[in-house]
Amino acid sequence: MRENGHEPPLCNPYHMQWFLTLFGNTLPRESILRIWDGLMLDGNEILIRTALAIWKFFSADIINATTTDQFYQSMNSAMDQMLDGKKIPEYDLISAIYSMAPFPFPNLDKLRIKYSHEFIKTEK
Repeated sequence: MRENGHEPPLCNPYHMQWFLTLFGNTLPRESILRIWDGLMLDGNEILIRTALAIWKFFSADIINATTTDQFYQSMNSAMDQMLDGKKIPEYDLISAIYSMAPFPFPNLDKLRIKYSHEFIKTEK
């Protein structure tokens, strides 16, 4: 709990909606098709990159929110604008996704192997 008695906002409802629908009910059709093309061509790494890019575009709104209610209001407004194609222009979104790092992310296979072994160890 924060000093002012407010719980920090939860981001999970947004992430779940984004990932469960592969951004299908979050982004305009043109952006979705580009991301789905990337999913087929570049793999599932594009999904986390898309989420990170979206958060980048929301960062100013999030930083300015001083209460949990302001965070949710600003996120809901941004989500509506994003679906209408007003919040994030398609070119800017796709550019942000692909400019984060080369595909695949450097050393991604090493990280997957390392953490899959760690996961298997903790399950036993």
